[in-house]
Amino acid sequence: MAKMFQEIEGWFDFDDIYELALRRSSSRKPARFVEIGAYKGRSSCYLAERIAETGKAIRLDVVDTFAGDPDVGERDLWPEFAANLARAGVLPRVQSHRCASLDAAPRFADGSLDFVFLDARHTFEDVQRDLAAWWPKLGPGGLFAGHDYGYSPGVQAAVDAFVAAHGFQHAFRTSGASWLIYKSLVVDAAYCLSLPRRADRRQKAAAQLRAAGLEGSVTFFDAIDGAALDHPHVVSDGQAGCAASHLAALRAASETGHRHVLIFEDDVELVPDFLSRMATSLARCPSAYDLCYVGALCVETWGNYLHPFDEYVARVGSVCGTHAYIANLEALPEIEAGLGGLGRVIDDWYAAWFAPRGDTYAFVPYLAFQAAGFSDVAQGHNANAAHAHYVWR
Repeated sequence: MAKMFQEIEGWFDFDDIYELALRRSSSRKPARFVEIGAYKGRSSCYLAERIAETGKAIRLDVVDTFAGDPDVGERDLWPEFAANLARAGVLPRVQSHRCASLDAAPRFADGSLDFVFLDARHTFEDVQRDLAAWWPKLGPGGLFAGHDYGYSPGVQAAVDAFVAAHGFQHAFRTSGASWLIYKSLVVDAAYCLSLPRRADRRQKAAAQLRAAGLEGSVTFFDAIDGAALDHPHVVSDGQAGCAASHLAALRAASETGHRHVLIFEDDVELVPDFLSRMATSLARCPSAYDLCYVGALCVETWGNYLHPFDEYVARVGSVCGTHAYIANLEALPEIEAGLGGLGRVIDDWYAAWFAPRGDTYAFVPYLAFQAAGFSDVAQGHNANAAHAHYVWR
């Protein structure tokens, strides 16, 4: 673990926030972090050391005037900052911006950042301006945080006003003296897959969506009957039709320009307070995800399990079920390559391919379940509704 930072003068009691940001980053996809306010580099050094230890492709930018202030003394702090990070061997890993926060913000494209930590001037007006300037720079699924929420009335008042003005209460929390706001992913397409000949299931699904407040937000998508497909018959007609239906819906979303698509199957059952719980859970899903299960099947004897991750999200070790999940369409080429031949069971392939990569998640508690009833895929009675428990590792 990082240790050279301990030799640097300064205040640093938010290592848990930095560790959370690191956990939310992918081992396969690049990320960009910005720390605003560095003093002599204690926290910057810690984060740079930890990035090096994880081996993740994370770029770290540090913003500070390095001119001090009336509280710590007005003097040139850059030589000390640079020397401290150089002794730790991490100075080349840090992109430094020797300017005020508001001058640095335009250097970053909107939506380009995965983590922003704000610890600059603490007056209400300064924090208010920094929040307004840096929030747009954070991409969906990113994490915005800052220090001194519990110590500075100006910080607390500005953050509280920002949260209230934008309705971010579901995405806000505190940790020690720090504050955090999760920038939620935006689901920009939602489909419910349903065979036209199964009017009974479509009616039940419509009732579920209506009760959950999703009527008009989810499009029914005609599923494909596997019996009409020319497929290699490595799997059953129902299984081939299921994979083909999911592929068709994902392709349709992609062709329309969508990025994050929510897929339901027509035997889905949703929790009564789905919309509010979905907003809270969705805010916790990191930007680097591949799939995020809204509901899943997790059974110990099947070798399925979850890893604790955040208050509302688990990292998936191996789960099954495609009755409710969100797909990052960046992964569509891989899904097409794996399932396009219609020779694999979709949920088994999802579990075997995406879960081991470490960027697949599930909402916990689940927000959706698979109703019991006759399954065209299994060609028999489906009792998966009983599998609503969790196996943690």
